[in-house]
Amino acid sequence: MKIKILGSAAGLAGLNRYNASILLQIGSSSYLIDAGEPCSATLYVSNYNIFSIKAVFLSHVHPDHIGGLAQLLSVFQMCSSPRGSYKFRPSDKYKVNLYLPEDSIEASKNFFDMSLGLSELRYDVNIIPIKEGEFFEDDRLRVSAFPNTHLQGQSSKSKTSYSFSFECRGKRIVYTGDIGKIEDIIPLLKDEIDLLITEGVHIPLEDLFSMLSKASIKKVVVTHFHPEFYTQEKKILEIGKRYLNCELLVAKDNSEIKI
Repeated sequence: MKIKILGSAAGLAGLNRYNASILLQIGSSSYLIDAGEPCSATLYVSNYNIFSIKAVFLSHVHPDHIGGLAQLLSVFQMCSSPRGSYKFRPSDKYKVNLYLPEDSIEASKNFFDMSLGLSELRYDVNIIPIKEGEFFEDDRLRVSAFPNTHLQGQSSKSKTSYSFSFECRGKRIVYTGDIGKIEDIIPLLKDEIDLLITEGVHIPLEDLFSMLSKASIKKVVVTHFHPEFYTQEKKILEIGKRYLNCELLVAKDNSEIKI
């Protein structure tokens, strides 16, 4: 099982840091966690077979987390064409499941239909609402959703935001997504965590690491942090080491983490 960081920036991209997107690879299958731009370009240019993606899980619909999704769907469409020369082609009829917060489903379908024509696609796309608790399971992966307060009081019409827990082969990966307050993390920490991928922009890092120090975590990766930290990896590590006894990493675009 391997994690590939496609984008580690928060709202504003930086030099060599694009918007939030993570690829979870399990054998020959993969799963996309958030789809900030330019996730499709990063995958395609790096020669990654996009047709290995079985599902896309979107924590919430802020642009820095979904801005690359329509283009990804467009790349699936182009590469499914019987004409032209592309790096990858689907071996069979391709199907991808998109999991979104329920209050964003209708607007998302309308946008994708307007820009792509959903009924005209050469592959199958299923748009499915995320439900609190366990909402996805296949022969490799089980995924659970935990609501958080990130969108409370914000102007976006969608008010739902999630953190995720991924379980595979006896390992557990937790992705905080964007949170609204430190208490959002507490339900995620009840069981042992092999890898915690946490945002670092909406909560002071001292408060975040202090909370994490109380849990059983083997490895922490900080991503989606404030632009002031884009070139200050040492500072993040110094703050973390005051509190944590586990391995601590700062996410970098195109970096890979094996579990």
